[in-house]
Amino acid sequence: MKNKVRACAINLCVHSAAFTLLIGLNDIAHRLYKAWIGDFGSRGIASGSVTLLVILLFIGFNVLAAIIPLKAVKISLGVAFVLTTAWFLFPYHPLRAAFYCAAGGLLTFAAIFIASELNSLSANSATREHVKCT
Repeated sequence: MKNKVRACAINLCVHSAAFTLLIGLNDIAHRLYKAWIGDFGSRGIASGSVTLLVILLFIGFNVLAAIIPLKAVKISLGVAFVLTTAWFLFPYHPLRAAFYCAAGGLLTFAAIFIASELNSLSANSATREHVKCT
């Protein structure tokens, strides 16, 4: 039970770091877009609501990926995030869809594999500590 809690904590920390990176990349991309092209063509809440939608999707799929133990399901959730984001955004926001699918998808998959490696290292070190104690 202690190992499962440790693995879940590692997963949540890594996926939280991926979320922080997504927010940072979003800010950088927003600034670059405004510097090269100018202001957004849409008025009102369109750009903010698109960003909020992607952030909520990212949080939802990554929390599920962090707490589910099966790696195949985690990868399926990453694919589902990319497909859901593309389905919501591609007809009307193709540039944002490409950015969010690429950045969010890569960060999700990177978080899954980094967390997997950290959990393997943690399990190996816990096993070595257990052997030393007995």
